[in-house]
Amino acid sequence: MTEIILFPKILKFFQYQKNLEHLIKESYLIEKKYNLGGHNWHDTNKVYNTCDTYNLYNNKKFKNILSWIESCVKKYCDRLEIYSNIYEKNAWLNIYKKNQGQEYHDHHLFNISAIFFLKGSTDSAKVLFTDFNEKSKLPIKNYIDVNSTVWKVPFTEGTLIVFKSDVIHSVKQHTLDEDRISIALNFNVKK
Repeated sequence: MTEIILFPKILKFFQYQKNLEHLIKESYLIEKKYNLGGHNWHDTNKVYNTCDTYNLYNNKKFKNILSWIESCVKKYCDRLEIYSNIYEKNAWLNIYKKNQGQEYHDHHLFNISAIFFLKGSTDSAKVLFTDFNEKSKLPIKNYIDVNSTVWKVPFTEGTLIVFKSDVIHSVKQHTLDEDRISIALNFNVKK
């Protein structure tokens, strides 16, 4: 019997094993120094972010983590059997306060995107991935990756998620008093 899975939306997970405290501290210094970004976002909550106001690639303290993330992006490209020479990249902070979230969106101007969970607890807001493909309304007996229309990723510090940039995703409303900090990244790759 032959099986073909068409048009997959592959998420690849990696776990960073080094201490993150210095990056968390640096994130709060950046928050004090740089203006809110994401001016073209449909964000009524005004989540603090540095998208288009400060690229973390310009900060030496993030060099090691960004280098590790790039190595993970290359592994993801290998999994998809696509070229992995990065020629364009950017990275920004997102600091979610209580009651903030992010609407569904994609990063369609890029090839590969990633989210790194920098600070938060396991009860911090989850990331949701979807394709909004609910046309068939199948009677599901057990939700698995190939029959789900929404996939929820719980927050675990040090987790990196790499995915194709056209995958639609959001961040649920953050309900904790403790901040939730993530790094978002976009990459374009070529031969």
